Amino acid sequence: MRFVTEDRQVQRSGAVHALTTVNRFKTLDGRPSPWEGEASLRLRVGEEAVLDTYDRHGRIEGGSAEEMAELAFRDHMADTLGGKDSLLLVPTNDLAIELAMRTQAERIEVGEVSHDVTVVLSNGCRAGVGDRIQARKPDRKIIDPSTGRGISNRDTSEVVGIEGDALKVRRCGQVKTFTIPAAYVARHIELAYASTVHAAQGRTVDTVHGLVDQRCTREYLYVLLTRGRYENRAYVITESERSPGLGDAAQDAREPVDVLRDVMARTNAEPTATEFRAQNLEDVRSLARLHQIWADVLDQVASDEHRAVLVAELGPERAAAVANDAAAPALWRALQTAREEGHDTDAVR
Repeated sequence: MRFVTEDRQVQRSGAVHALTTVNRFKTLDGRPSPWEGEASLRLRVGEEAVLDTYDRHGRIEGGSAEEMAELAFRDHMADTLGGKDSLLLVPTNDLAIELAMRTQAERIEVGEVSHDVTVVLSNGCRAGVGDRIQARKPDRKIIDPSTGRGISNRDTSEVVGIEGDALKVRRCGQVKTFTIPAAYVARHIELAYASTVHAAQGRTVDTVHGLVDQRCTREYLYVLLTRGRYENRAYVITESERSPGLGDAAQDAREPVDVLRDVMARTNAEPTATEFRAQNLEDVRSLARLHQIWADVLDQVASDEHRAVLVAELGPERAAAVANDAAAPALWRALQTAREEGHDTDAVR
């Protein structure tokens, strides 16, 4: 069994990077899925070629925003109604709430959730018996008897009873029940059907269906494609946002893998200590970097010399006016180039 530190998830203040088992991925019939474990490692370091691997295995869909939102929702609902622990990942909180409530409505319609009695949650949604919820803040005082520990951020549970404004719940995959107090429910409980990628970090579910647009980052994509045991699928919006002044003119659609390549190039992760050290060592050995440093030093020396000439010829006030002019750097470079070519720049006087 192999473990890697999760330093490629979306950055958040005070985050402690979890450990992930890279061979936890399985096929739908329960067998290990070696290709996905290896692909996740390549994805983690930003290797663009791995996108072709995900595409060959049918994990990438592409289309308009409306088409992708609907397809992701329908695939997510098929898994949910089929008994899987499925998660729908989206870029924004508003969309997460909208799709979570839509999932809830369909589960109510088929009789999986009862809303005869409900409790208001932290974001204004309501939960009834049968709903899946998630915690958004650790609390060591609310003990889950199945584990003997307090609840953690992103712990998911199923509601089995309503006790006033409190919820009686059972952790997903567990048997014993416990009660989440009303005050915690009102402040830190949300529906668990749909989520932003920030709220999904650390969760492991059966399947993930996630929307990707051209503003997403490599870290977002990494979380999206690694949270599900059996399937992780990206639904890529291939049309650009409509540009101001173009009205309803259609935007050029791109191939989904090309959109994802741009996403892979966009990162908000801070470099690890090892990467920072390696880059510094590379800079020391790089002739291009050393040449730039040397050129900067020569430019500064030449600039100081030329300023001294200006002061001698024009006087301090006029020299200062010339030196502060926006065109001064271009003048310094022209004089320095002339000197390097063997011309006597003193003759410019």
